[in-house]
Amino acid sequence: MKRAWNTIAHVVIGLWLGGLIALFIFVVTLFHHDHALGVQAAPQLFQVFEIYQFFLAAVAIVSAVVCIRPIVTLLLIAAAVCAVYVHFSLTPRILELAHLGRTHTDEFGRIHGESMLVYMTDTILVFAAQILLTLKRK
Repeated sequence: MKRAWNTIAHVVIGLWLGGLIALFIFVVTLFHHDHALGVQAAPQLFQVFEIYQFFLAAVAIVSAVVCIRPIVTLLLIAAAVCAVYVHFSLTPRILELAHLGRTHTDEFGRIHGESMLVYMTDTILVFAAQILLTLKRK
């Protein structure tokens, strides 16, 4: 049974990491090719991904706990905290400023930069968890 949970952990963490990387690529590409389309589409991509990320985080954390991988579990919990912080604190503020047409303000730039930093931290934590999960236990 532990082997099945280990496989689930690998798959779910891979989906989480892949989703984070794909999100970066898609949003950058959108803005590069059509800024106006990026302004419309990027918020929707982030909002959908954030919910998807919660599901993956929950399954990944449970899997790591069942597999008795405490360091992996801690990394995944930290990544989940990043996801929660972005979703409930930063994304609503970014969306509100965008709705008010204040995307070229210092406040928007600061919050957007913080969001990018938290997403990057999230990605690094999930990547580290995947690497540690892959390493054989002695």
